[in-house]
Amino acid sequence: MGVTMTGSTRALDARWFGLLSILVLVVVAVITRAAAFGNPVYSGDDQVYLVIGQSMLHGDLPYVDVWDRKPLGLFIIYAGISLLGGLGVVQSQIVAGGFAVATAFVIMRISTRFSGPSGALMAGVAYLLALPMFAGASANAPIFYDLPVALAALLIVRTFEDDRRSMWGNAAAATALAGIALTIKQTVFVEASFFGLALLWLARSRGATLPNLAMLAFAMLFAGLLPTGLIALGYYINGHFEAYWYSNFLSVFRKGPDAGLSQIAGSFYLSFFMSPLAAFAWMGFRDRSKAGPANREMDTFLIGWLVAAFIGVVIIPRFYDHYGIPLLLPLCTSASTLFDRKPRGLPFALSFAIFVIGQGSILRFAETARAKKGVDVASSFIDAELRAHGGCLYVADGPSILYLTTHACRLTKFVFPDHLAIPSEATGIGTDSVAEIRQILDHRPSVIVVRGRPVMARNLATWAVLKARLHMDYCLSRSYYFPVDYRNQRINIWTRRTRPSCYVPTDPPPPPRD
Repeated sequence: MGVTMTGSTRALDARWFGLLSILVLVVVAVITRAAAFGNPVYSGDDQVYLVIGQSMLHGDLPYVDVWDRKPLGLFIIYAGISLLGGLGVVQSQIVAGGFAVATAFVIMRISTRFSGPSGALMAGVAYLLALPMFAGASANAPIFYDLPVALAALLIVRTFEDDRRSMWGNAAAATALAGIALTIKQTVFVEASFFGLALLWLARSRGATLPNLAMLAFAMLFAGLLPTGLIALGYYINGHFEAYWYSNFLSVFRKGPDAGLSQIAGSFYLSFFMSPLAAFAWMGFRDRSKAGPANREMDTFLIGWLVAAFIGVVIIPRFYDHYGIPLLLPLCTSASTLFDRKPRGLPFALSFAIFVIGQGSILRFAETARAKKGVDVASSFIDAELRAHGGCLYVADGPSILYLTTHACRLTKFVFPDHLAIPSEATGIGTDSVAEIRQILDHRPSVIVVRGRPVMARNLATWAVLKARLHMDYCLSRSYYFPVDYRNQRINIWTRRTRPSCYVPTDPPPPPRD
């Protein structure tokens, strides 16, 4: 006697599978992000965003009182995280973990158009597995803007399935979500533009007239630019539009390129560690092509999305590992078809998990423990110095999280040390970096933090001013060695001379051998 599944039974099974999938994604997120949990110096970017977010709660205005070139939406997120209390490191990582799980779930929902439920779930899992390889195990910007981008893509693939009555609503919602992502990272503009063009093409293919296309284009443009427009209007009303415009748009392209060798190394890193997913995505596309033209429109959209995400990576003439994270969304979605193939799909997924484990990012528990201890010890010494002698802290080259762990006052709006420390930033910050360094040092900071050896080439002009002042007025009081951005680094603490003789080395001491 056969058993026939009713519609309600299938819906119940789908609901249970959805709940089980969320549980699986949460477990995978916890496992893959555990090694970075609580690491206050996981990424230089995360540290700066926390400093800016907390400074906003004390009345500082981004781009005016505290400077970075990221859009305001990202700092609003970090200001909200700062309201949760504490230092903000753990809080930001928990919130970012929630964003990552939500994004993985949306990837799963998109992938059901290209595979069965199990393949779609493995696509979401693959996204979470890949994040730590690209500095995505903490709270970097892509973790936050990937979610609205993925939601926009989900609305678009739904539009492919629906009739024309849903076109306007989905188009407006998708471009509004892309607009929200644009307030977190400017390069989302490329993906947002592609989404708009894809919706216009879809509307035209469904018989929309030219006047209707024009109205749809205007509606999408309005929805996409509204969040940024409201922010710009706020700065204009407050008389700071010029600072906002320069920081968000002009400075991005006025910053010089990084050293050629670092660009080559970064490109190799991205190519190598992205290659398994890229291969799986291509194999998934090949399988769908063999199956027939049923998903031709959505496949074309997926390829275009990947190209747009890639352009968003290469449009900026420099490389950081987390820049590759937006590529994961379309790659994992396309790979879902391969993951769903029986019986070979599961071995492919397992091979990727082994690759991630071999890369090592999810196993760095010891480095995190050393980093936490190093920051704690350095912060205690700096805090004691500031309590004893007063004055402010200047992190010239080192972990900017020290501004928060020591509750120290600052002497500059440039809280990200690289803005004054590396040559590629000299033309991109909108001020004379040498004059800024002199002004900081003229205020006589009580403590100055400098790396023993720079991670990137130093701005020789600003370094000459800083080095001369250090040797004239400061002592090297402490030197700590611990992982910062998962690189073992010596962090030197210089304090103002309070006695006739003190240790002033001619060169930074070499790091000890492990």
